[in-house]
Amino acid sequence: GKTLKRGERERTSWCSVMAPSRAQKDDVVQMGGKTLKRVMDNETRQWVYRPVDESSGKVISKEAFEAMKREEAKARWESDPKRQAEQDKKWAAQRRSEIRGARIAESKQMKKQEHVRKLKSGLVEPSRPRRKEIANVPVPKILADLREEMRVAAANGMDKRNPGQFAFIKTALDAEEAKHDVAVKAARERAYAKERKKRGVKGAAWGSSDEGEDASDDDDDD
Repeated sequence: GKTLKRGERERTSWCSVMAPSRAQKDDVVQMGGKTLKRVMDNETRQWVYRPVDESSGKVISKEAFEAMKREEAKARWESDPKRQAEQDKKWAAQRRSEIRGARIAESKQMKKQEHVRKLKSGLVEPSRPRRKEIANVPVPKILADLREEMRVAAANGMDKRNPGQFAFIKTALDAEEAKHDVAVKAARERAYAKERKKRGVKGAAWGSSDEGEDASDDDDDD
């Protein structure tokens, strides 16, 4: 084989070079540490030098050469120290997250087991489910606004800086709260009466809201 002169080299995207017209057929040359062989290009119908597989001695096709280059690029990317450091960092963060999640789950399980143990030993009583509210009366907008105004006034110390204005807000709030309490009580009375009628409960007329709640509890026990 021979070494191509600088003026004779013409690279393509896959490391082939145009062969000098005076070169002999199957002439083998060395370029850049690689062995190149003179072959006829099927597309251009020109003689070119193309890389040779060192193990088999055969010319490497364009497709095989590009595939080889992709594998080499992939290997360089996977062995890149910077990428490896990023992968290690990502793996460590994922591992910490998994450990934290496992500890939280373990803590919840331990608390659950401890609660069951206390229930069995009588140290704690079973929690009673919250009774569904029998009547739901929406809070009027004026009352909600006054509650917020009073909260801001108290937070800003208006009771000391401007006691007159503070007293005015409080008076208006108390009046609206009283109206709302009356509406809630009336709604609860109607709801209790409807519930008693549905259950067929007979007896004295329903009185205060506290009595109504006790009566409802008794009915539930029955």
